[in-house]
Amino acid sequence: LSHQFAHPWELTPFKRPPKSLGEGGGGGGRGFMTLDWVTRTSDASSHHPHGVYDLHGGRHPANTAVLVILHGLSGGSQESYIKAIATCAAIKGMRAVVINNRGCAGSSLSTPQAYSAAWTKDVRTAMQHLRDTHPSAPMVALGYSLGANILAKALGEDGEGTPFVAACVVSNPYDLNASNGMMRKGLGPIYNRVLCGGLIRTFAKHCDAFKNRGDLPDWGRVGDSHTVLEFDDRHTRRVFGYESVEAYYRDASSSHHLPNVAIPLLNLVAADDFLLPPCFDSYRRLNERNPNVVTVLTPRGGHVAWHETLDRSGEQWGDRACLE
Repeated sequence: LSHQFAHPWELTPFKRPPKSLGEGGGGGGRGFMTLDWVTRTSDASSHHPHGVYDLHGGRHPANTAVLVILHGLSGGSQESYIKAIATCAAIKGMRAVVINNRGCAGSSLSTPQAYSAAWTKDVRTAMQHLRDTHPSAPMVALGYSLGANILAKALGEDGEGTPFVAACVVSNPYDLNASNGMMRKGLGPIYNRVLCGGLIRTFAKHCDAFKNRGDLPDWGRVGDSHTVLEFDDRHTRRVFGYESVEAYYRDASSSHHLPNVAIPLLNLVAADDFLLPPCFDSYRRLNERNPNVVTVLTPRGGHVAWHETLDRSGEQWGDRACLE
């Protein structure tokens, strides 16, 4: 609800290339990832455009920075928090692009694999495409929630080989088993059902793509899931070949990879985020082990929030903190 009330960017238009990205970085419309670029930014109070630029950067110099945004679970470029940060970045003169995971944000899915918290290959495929099309532009990355975990995991796996020069992760559930445990406490069960419902709605559109896989249960049973854990156990971990959902969560957790991050990384978390376990000592030890990672822990902020006001006329603290 806080996202809907506090973000004014409902008119943010995106431009999508005519072809999706397949494995290996090639086009061909196989129904994998899509990239959405901000093409115009508008102020909510006046609806007057701040500026216009086309798919390849338009009026911006070739060396203008590109902000690469990874969305949360079952999200995409349509989410208000994604529109907000993309618009704020464009107003500040950056180019902003959203990587929509397979099957998300209206993209098709013609192969029996979607995305997962452990799957970082799609980030590399998208980045290779962006490097090919914008060879002179510095690339910075920003991930939210599940996208934050995927980004942090990819940064740790790639080390000094990453194409990014800096990055920020917001509300990163870096220990997925522990985070899943938090969804059984306090407000967690409510959010759990909301997240699970989003997963079911997203993948129900693509269930035909999974029908010929003999290792998956009937979609009716998957669609009857009531928690993210149930969905991941019945579907995600089987698609990606894990023996158990716990094994999937262990392998997917970015906590194992954060010590290997080789670029400046801002880790933005809130103490009252009901999806993240209290792990203040872990953050302190991480900062000591890897000077590239700086954790900003605020007493308030919730999960992907940090709203200062419900006034819909401007950016929020979380947006400014990420872009600075």
